[in-house]
Amino acid sequence: MASTIRRLKRSVQKAAKAGGLSAEDTALAAEIVVSIAGTGKVHLSQVARRLKGADEELIDPERNVSERLAAEDSTLDGLRDGWLQIVARTAKRLAFITVDGSDIAKPYGKAFEHLDVVRDASDPLKRIVPGYWTVQIDALDELHRMLPLVSDVFSTKAPEYKTWYDAFLRPMLRVIARLGREHTWLFDRGFDAIDFLKTLMTLRIHWVVRQTQTRYVLLGDGELVPMHLLAAGLHKPHSVDVPYVDKRNHEPKVAPASFGFAPVRLPGIDAPLTMIVVDGGRDEDIVLLTNARVTDADQAEQIVLAYLRRWGSEEATRALKQLARVEDFRVRKWESIQRLTHLAMMTSGVQALMLLTRPRMAARYIARVAQFFENVLLKNYRLWEGIADALLSGA
Repeated sequence: MASTIRRLKRSVQKAAKAGGLSAEDTALAAEIVVSIAGTGKVHLSQVARRLKGADEELIDPERNVSERLAAEDSTLDGLRDGWLQIVARTAKRLAFITVDGSDIAKPYGKAFEHLDVVRDASDPLKRIVPGYWTVQIDALDELHRMLPLVSDVFSTKAPEYKTWYDAFLRPMLRVIARLGREHTWLFDRGFDAIDFLKTLMTLRIHWVVRQTQTRYVLLGDGELVPMHLLAAGLHKPHSVDVPYVDKRNHEPKVAPASFGFAPVRLPGIDAPLTMIVVDGGRDEDIVLLTNARVTDADQAEQIVLAYLRRWGSEEATRALKQLARVEDFRVRKWESIQRLTHLAMMTSGVQALMLLTRPRMAARYIARVAQFFENVLLKNYRLWEGIADALLSGA
């Protein structure tokens, strides 16, 4: 266990040093990450058990941890930038960055500070419940490997809240400041508002946004037409093999899809854009809008494949909820909620970084647990189980 604990703590200490954390907050952050990795829980009582003396009651160390996590003079917020600094070199080698909104549902929450109202995405009925919104930003590559960059909690009830898109743009700017502008940024349909697209143009990044098809677009001859009509009538002469995972045996496979593309402009954006339409088979077509200058089918194909790789980011968010049980926090102070959520993301991120930079070590941890399917694209679940097993058994 000592060696596994040292590895986890060393990664946290690097981020803490880069983020300017105090020695006390560095030690706290490291203990929280080790606790979450070992127990799969974000309960401060688990951290307190690691810190309490042999004859000490649990309540006192738990209260101390809670107070330090919520302290006004805490330096823990520096971990956000510190984490981006230490992963920047690896993240720059990944071609794509995805931005997603998610939620932390607290259906029975009452006393949590700045508690908002969210649509619970994990609920089959998508019911409206108390909770918080989150910003999830991840780096991805062509092999579906992912690296968490940001997990920010926000609430429309919090005093610092300005607008919905501002909540996403601020962490995006942090990522750009550390990683540069060479990635292709991928967004789902919730980000196709014209004001947000205008802002993306000012950021000078490459972007792809899936469309709801409710707007009008300008053709090359100046004609203004509804996007859904243009998409429905667009010829799709090109084909692409779309990767997917067969749920029966977890084997990676490909399925053919046809697509077409056309240059368009949007009213209010004085720049050439490209609309790409992918045949959705029995489902609705996927319509993408990008500021990339597309001149041939090969370029369009790369954008289609890039967007369809977004599932890796969605799976990363699902893994964070399932493995760290981030929705099960019990801290009530707003600052504690934000800091604990980031530390849960870092726990997942440290392991994702190991998969990318130290694959042999990751493979040794993975080998500790039973494997029912030989090949899986996302190995983060297996690595988490292997590290938890090592912590439990003292390796």
